[in-house]
Amino acid sequence: MNYYPHHIGDFNNATRHLNRIERSVYRDLIELYYDTEQPLSLDLKSLCRKIIARSDEEVAAVQDVLNEFFEHTENGWAHGRCDEEIRKAQEASEESNGRRENERERQRRHRERRKQLFAVLRDKGIVPPWDTATEALQKMVDNVMSQPVTRDVTANQEPLPITQDQDPKGTVVDDSTVVGSDEPEDRTAPASAGTAAQTPAPALPAIPEPPTEIGHWCNFFLREGFDAERVHTVKFRSKCGEWATAGVTQAQMREAMLCGDTKNGGRPDSPMWYANFVNEVLNPPKPKNSGNWWSTPEAKLAKAMEVGAGPARAGESDDAWTARIRVCIDNGGKPPVPKPAPVVTVATPEPVRVKPSPELAAKRSAELKALTKPRVTA
Repeated sequence: MNYYPHHIGDFNNATRHLNRIERSVYRDLIELYYDTEQPLSLDLKSLCRKIIARSDEEVAAVQDVLNEFFEHTENGWAHGRCDEEIRKAQEASEESNGRRENERERQRRHRERRKQLFAVLRDKGIVPPWDTATEALQKMVDNVMSQPVTRDVTANQEPLPITQDQDPKGTVVDDSTVVGSDEPEDRTAPASAGTAAQTPAPALPAIPEPPTEIGHWCNFFLREGFDAERVHTVKFRSKCGEWATAGVTQAQMREAMLCGDTKNGGRPDSPMWYANFVNEVLNPPKPKNSGNWWSTPEAKLAKAMEVGAGPARAGESDDAWTARIRVCIDNGGKPPVPKPAPVVTVATPEPVRVKPSPELAAKRSAELKALTKPRVTA
């Protein structure tokens, strides 16, 4: 069992006299009982190992709890309340499995019934939406089957077969022989094309070229023989809407179907298989160049315009232009960000000091003393 009901009141009332270790041991033993769905082992050492009871106090608690709350049997330590809960859980599981199987069978019969109803309506040329309720499908089938079979008597000018009510001579020998006829009438023979032919089922509506609505594409694939349940799905109807908006033509779709059938080895079960092949038809891969982009000036210019490098600049050499194209390619198709111009710092030269000669130095010293000499006033 992965779950069992734990009644707090019952557990507390039954274990109020136990200490902490004994209450914990009792809870571990109960959970082990529910997990294995069988009585506990009589081997005390093995049982203690399973609930991680290692100390002497814990082992003694295990023995005391077993003696008080469990019953010693030949199959192991049994617990009445645990056995009752296990029995209820097993009965509920069996009942749930039975309901699940019944539901699967009901859904299978429901799908089979819808499939048969769709098949009958398709034979009559009627293609209802995929999400039509089963009751509505049944009413449509009842209406179709209850309609009288119409007989086409205008195809030729021959009279209707002679019946008992329409005997021109008024003489009928029995139900199979008419007076004046050499052979008995074969009532089991198939009706001729002009006397008792059933009206052919109406054809699907005409599909414009290109199809402009979701229903047009649905009818297209129904004409191709796909099952209505595969066509009228939300995902595929959404894809049909994309094709109608994109203006996909029936010729393009048949080309995609030919590729898809070849790839699949035959007609697939779902028309959704053709989605990627339609994209390939609408967007064919670009033809590869015969050479590298740098092999000719035209290819180099085309590559330069593709990656954003642009044509060669005035005075730019071919090698420099090629290097700039490669930089754009390495930069993910974007021109490289221009690097900032370096800042040039011009150092100011220090003044050059020239040491004066001894004569000049003595002369300047004398002039300085004369200027600083104090003046004497009378």
